Amino acid sequence: MAPDALTLATWNVLADAYVRPEYYPATPARLLEPKARTAAVVERLLALDAEVICLQEVERPLFEAAAGRLLGWTGSLELK
Repeated sequence: MAPDALTLATWNVLADAYVRPEYYPATPARLLEPKARTAAVVERLLALDAEVICLQEVERPLFEAAAGRLLGWTGSLELK
């Protein structure tokens, strides 16, 4: 990658309100619970190691959990 390249990640994390276990039969049920999902998503965000991360369907608890772990980052949550 060029030295001046920027790493960008975009991800629709699926709002908890739309999670239905029957839609994700291959996913362990515990990971579909909001607290476990939030923790798993935040860990994945950290692993991405991107300079810019754009998320869709983010609810306030996930945003706050990510902001608490992505130290030194600036974030903006726009609820509609």
